[in-house]
Amino acid sequence: MKKANMKKETSYQDRIENKATVDWKSKKLWEIIRFYLEEPPAYNDSQDNLVSRKGKTFKSYGWEGGNKFKILKNLILTKSCTLKDFNIYKSAPIESRLKEVSPPIEYCAFVTSNSEINSLIISIRHALAHGGFYQIKYNKQKIYILKNIHKGKLKAEIVLYEETLIKWIDIIKAGPVAKEK
Repeated sequence: MKKANMKKETSYQDRIENKATVDWKSKKLWEIIRFYLEEPPAYNDSQDNLVSRKGKTFKSYGWEGGNKFKILKNLILTKSCTLKDFNIYKSAPIESRLKEVSPPIEYCAFVTSNSEINSLIISIRHALAHGGFYQIKYNKQKIYILKNIHKGKLKAEIVLYEETLIKWIDIIKAGPVAKEK
């Protein structure tokens, strides 16, 4: 009796080394860059100190107060394609999981200094701003691998489907009022 031909999925790390590219012509990529890099609602130490001069505040989208951020976090976690892990750390460095995790799994691991959602958006922004991102394809879908490294320490490693990043933009821009109806 022959053993079934079981093909092991290639890890994210192997895919980066062999097949990672960036499709600079993609309209969705530019939508992602526009929101997370140029106009993120993320702030540094206070909501008035935005990480980008072009950014809008969470408040301008209606996300103000602890309860609203809990709603936002819940929406972000439930509207991901396959988000399995959402790990928050208090200090860097975090350990990379790219060698042990394979598609289709999405995960977020990042260091937080204030609000979890704010820290997540900042981590995505920094990865895009400093060239710490890759695109791979899996079953005809694009997956983004985002890494934020600061002073040689891994501060964030985020693996998300392109559609997840777009859904999160829509959720943030729609505000909580649209979600409570």
